[in-house]
Amino acid sequence: MAGIPFHSADGYIAKIVRAGESVAICEQVGDPATSKGPVERKVMRVVTPGTISDEALLDERRESLLVAINHQQSSYGIAIVDISSGRFSLLEITGDEALLGELERLKPAEILYNDTVTLSEQLQGYKGLRPQAPWHFELETAERLLCQQFQTQDLTGFGCEHVPLALGAAGCLLQYAKDTQRTSLPHIRRLILEQRDESVILDAATRKNLEIDINLAGGKKTRWHPSLIKPQHLWAAGCCDAGLIAPALP
Repeated sequence: MAGIPFHSADGYIAKIVRAGESVAICEQVGDPATSKGPVERKVMRVVTPGTISDEALLDERRESLLVAINHQQSSYGIAIVDISSGRFSLLEITGDEALLGELERLKPAEILYNDTVTLSEQLQGYKGLRPQAPWHFELETAERLLCQQFQTQDLTGFGCEHVPLALGAAGCLLQYAKDTQRTSLPHIRRLILEQRDESVILDAATRKNLEIDINLAGGKKTRWHPSLIKPQHLWAAGCCDAGLIAPALP
């Protein structure tokens, strides 16, 4: 992209990024008075769908999330960052169905994944897929990068020692964000470990007042107290679509 007036650049960049492409922003760093031939220029930042931080480029209707996925057999480690707010979280889940459910919930703008892993057909349909070399997901490298970012000796304070796949994904994600933003990202100050529970979390008022009638298999109708409700019951009853409840949140 060249020959565009500076004051119009944001509009063009936004269109390109929304189409799933990346934009390298270069600035002149050489001195025209002393340079022979073309003046030296340098890439200052790369704007990608998942690393948007400029207010002029952000979509008010949705977050621009960057997600990294680390895969081993049927287990998945997931790291998520919102560059604009600095929220950085991770979790581990099991099974393709759980992974697809998380991606549907997150609706990431960009997904980093190990390029040695063959993606399922469902995943291949996502926009913003970015293959990464396997060494970007190495646990030792990830722990070193994360400790440097948070200025800690280790990660025990974050309670994530038991999720090595997710830590590998977090390391890959952090390195990608630094490489594209060309900065240390000082506003990312902590790592949040998300939990996925089988139970559904209801707010206090709903838990106190709401009871849901659910038709179980065989036509038997049972009245359930909200604290006992499981996601499979809710989906079967179509309650999620009614907006009465939501899957467990972090």
